[in-house]
Amino acid sequence: MRARRGGRVARLQPRRTGAIRNPLLLACADVVVNEGLMAGLFGSSDTRPPTIVLKGWTDSQTVYLEKVYLEGQVSDESKIDSLTINNIPILRRKGQSIFFSYLAELQEGENTFIVEARDESGNLASKRISIIRLIPKALQLAERLSVAVNPFEQKGMLSQASLSFQDNMIDALVGQNRFRVVERDKLDLILQEQKLSRSDLIDKSTALRLGRLLAAQTVITGSIIETRTGIEIIARMIDTETSEIIATEDVYNEVKDLPALISLAEGMAIKFHREFPLLGGLIIQSKGKQIFTDLGQGEIKLQRRLIVYREYPIEHPVSGKILGADNEILGRAQVTQVLPEMSKAQVLDPAAKAIRRLDKVITE
Repeated sequence: MRARRGGRVARLQPRRTGAIRNPLLLACADVVVNEGLMAGLFGSSDTRPPTIVLKGWTDSQTVYLEKVYLEGQVSDESKIDSLTINNIPILRRKGQSIFFSYLAELQEGENTFIVEARDESGNLASKRISIIRLIPKALQLAERLSVAVNPFEQKGMLSQASLSFQDNMIDALVGQNRFRVVERDKLDLILQEQKLSRSDLIDKSTALRLGRLLAAQTVITGSIIETRTGIEIIARMIDTETSEIIATEDVYNEVKDLPALISLAEGMAIKFHREFPLLGGLIIQSKGKQIFTDLGQGEIKLQRRLIVYREYPIEHPVSGKILGADNEILGRAQVTQVLPEMSKAQVLDPAAKAIRRLDKVITE
């Protein structure tokens, strides 16, 4: 082997291990050696992992958003070879400086995002952030209309599958996350305390009394009618305060086995959900205990309950980034008149806070 020293080429003899090998010539000192050649001979000189910077996000943050927009930059002295967020590839091109963005939906509670970047030399960098999503109070399930599902009156020769309809109905309503459904165990406990049987709940007055004891705003009761040709189920939702029937729905199927009954229960739950959609609107005028909203005909119905609330934007104290909005419940109201472009409602809470124009409402 020969090496250049001060302009001369010196021969370096390889260690003799039995066979004479061809000498390797390596020019150095006075010449610039190609970096790629050196990397090929001795390995990459880049040993540092990429740098990951997320714009506007700290390691842990609380937001009131349904979705978040993550954006940032990854840089390295080598080219970025891969870039992922929660193992989802987001790299569009290779480069030493990469700008990226990612839109993600949030679940309630803690959401973890892991950004990983690898360069062409194999160096890996990882950044982990935690985003906690809180649901504003007026939007929480705990504030929704409460419902108790009573046993249904049985007409005709009912199959064993039909007798399970109440349980299937409760499961379907719970699965929708629209109503606050009274638990079956609580219902059974009140029945024992009041020395009532499930058959006693067919009577409307008894059903309403039980609903009030359960602190339920509404009760669902009805009839199961089974014939040789099919099965029909009629359900009524009754307001426990006014004793008025506020919704009636029915489902029918010619098949009477358990899968068909489960499907009927889900269909009934969907119909009630459709009858009580989750709607939001604005207060356009407020006069004492009377409020007017921008929810008109085709949107809201008479006797529907409303939550009146006020929003407050939440701002990051350092970056100034808006992280969503929390809210304060001002009171509750009930719709008394529906017009083409607006509706009128009566505030129910005696201690309701002052309601003003541009405050918001959402159906309970």
